[in-house]
Amino acid sequence: MNVNDGRKLPATLRRKEIMSALERNGHVTIVDIAEQLRVSDMTVRRDLELLAEDNLLVRTHGGAHLPEIFQERPLERHEPSAASRASVHREEKQKIARTARRYIEPHMTIALDIGTTMQELTALIDDVSVRVVSTSLRVQQDLAERQMTIFVPPGKLGGPEPSISGAQTIAYLQNFHFDAVFLGVAGITLDGSFDYSIEDAEIKKALIQRSSRRILLADSSKFGAVSAVRVTGFDVIDVLVTDAEPPGPLKTRLEAAGTEIVVTRP
Repeated sequence: MNVNDGRKLPATLRRKEIMSALERNGHVTIVDIAEQLRVSDMTVRRDLELLAEDNLLVRTHGGAHLPEIFQERPLERHEPSAASRASVHREEKQKIARTARRYIEPHMTIALDIGTTMQELTALIDDVSVRVVSTSLRVQQDLAERQMTIFVPPGKLGGPEPSISGAQTIAYLQNFHFDAVFLGVAGITLDGSFDYSIEDAEIKKALIQRSSRRILLADSSKFGAVSAVRVTGFDVIDVLVTDAEPPGPLKTRLEAAGTEIVVTRP
């Protein structure tokens, strides 16, 4: 095959290969891609320009890199307190909660994860026919004060945001089938969703396994943030509710996995 034969490769496949290389390395050069795909520099340059127009990459001299907003950035080594997180991006979290509330219908059995966005959603649930399971102590207290039906799992109580976890908790959750689970995470990258601790991640996995519909609530500050423990890929997430359009590569990955992206209104 000579350098011009690569043009026979469909443009969509060429660009998919370029994006795969970007996801692996964070950046690419025209020379390397041209050699890899056995196409001309001009062909690669044209592909990069088109991908840049779709906000999937940023052009540089001689190549391209992922958008800066999506460069992976580590979170704090330790999970921040619930009090400190409650005041951060609160308006965005409230908008996400209002949008997420629309997915809760009368007589549903739902699961609510831990997190400050989940607390905003809890405050909006006023239908006493809805049954709720949650490992979050704050969610439990809020719902109990309003005479809602709340199932409280057994297990170990602890963490910066008081919540229940452990083998007993997971075993208890296996008794339920949820119409929907509402999940929170510490970060979202091309590799999936991440959280602070293995205990919390295992609870989320158990909730996902027992739910018909999996709804992830995450404000845009979570995009590109990576934490200690991977929770799941996007193939098991039905809906992402967020306050801003995900960066190009992440949006592409979510759509390829079949995840519906719902952006809140201003």
